[in-house]
Amino acid sequence: MVALALIPSAAIVAIGVVTWDVSLATSGMLRWLLEVALVVSGSAVVMTIKLRVFNRRRPQG
Repeated sequence: MVALALIPSAAIVAIGVVTWDVSLATSGMLRWLLEVALVVSGSAVVMTIKLRVFNRRRPQG
């Protein structure tokens, strides 16, 4: 799933760099940074929920 989010925007950056189109490379980089932030924040939410739901320890005794 991460590759599906990050690879296309990285390709946009590469196309902008190769064609010397600064606006395309810049917009691709901003999109890539946004998608990285979304992936990281989504992963943090999922991990937090997982830790709270599945790692409940019951007292011994």
